[in-house]
Amino acid sequence: MRLAVMTLLSGLAWAQVSSSMVPINPAENIGTDSSMHAAQSADITVDPNSLLPNPPDMPKGKATLIGGTISNMDRVRDQITVRPFGGGDMKILFDGRTQISRDGNKASSVDIKPGEKVYIDTVLDGTTIFAKNIRVVSKGASGQSRGQIVAFDRARSEMTLNDGLNTEAISVRIMPGTKVISEGRETSTNALRPGTLVAIEFSPTGDGAVSAQKISILAQPGTVFTFIGKVMFLDMHKGILSIVDPRDKKSYDVHFNPSSVRINGDLQLDSEVTVNASFDGTRYATSAILVNRSSNN
Repeated sequence: MRLAVMTLLSGLAWAQVSSSMVPINPAENIGTDSSMHAAQSADITVDPNSLLPNPPDMPKGKATLIGGTISNMDRVRDQITVRPFGGGDMKILFDGRTQISRDGNKASSVDIKPGEKVYIDTVLDGTTIFAKNIRVVSKGASGQSRGQIVAFDRARSEMTLNDGLNTEAISVRIMPGTKVISEGRETSTNALRPGTLVAIEFSPTGDGAVSAQKISILAQPGTVFTFIGKVMFLDMHKGILSIVDPRDKKSYDVHFNPSSVRINGDLQLDSEVTVNASFDGTRYATSAILVNRSSNN
């Protein structure tokens, strides 16, 4: 009897275990997971551009126009070598932010070829020169530049100019029709003295030189200028402030002696000031600063 009861209980236990052990088909399970992942992936759309890093901001600073002939084009390093009119070779970097055109029509770096004339709006990016705009022209066109006169050869009617970007000074021819403008009035070439800051409008000649159409005198050594504007940079230890003059929207660096400068008012960033500064051939300097209105007023 005892043996029969034990046999019956064992049979019931085995039946319970067998009913709870439902066989699982591994292939069916994998197929279900794969289908689920495929369905989820089908609903996800990835923009390829979102995987790329954001381009850096365009370098700040005033752009300088450089005109010359393309001597080399390196598309691997994104570097163009230009021989400015009257100067030595200059290496200029470019990238996807650079706007490129040919004869006024939109173009790409593929359209830039050695031997062609080009005009480039350049800005300093640290220690390198960066191209904001590259304009390839099939025929000679006029351009503009700013710089300081290094020398003026009256016998050859040729002015040597340092524009701050070229490693070498460039030569500019003074033609019979070249206009020299000072303080809004036409003057003689006697105003073209070494150390003078000028803005020129030029056109290339057939032999790769530059002929000046118009030369505007910006500042001569010993000239006193009155700057009225907002202080955008101030360093009381080094004795320098930058003023943005609303009359021409340009920024001017003015130097002063921190131990002796006379300051009338509360000088600080964003102050409206009036400064009489003299140009000594290398920089503007002042001995007095008048604060018209501080940023707290």
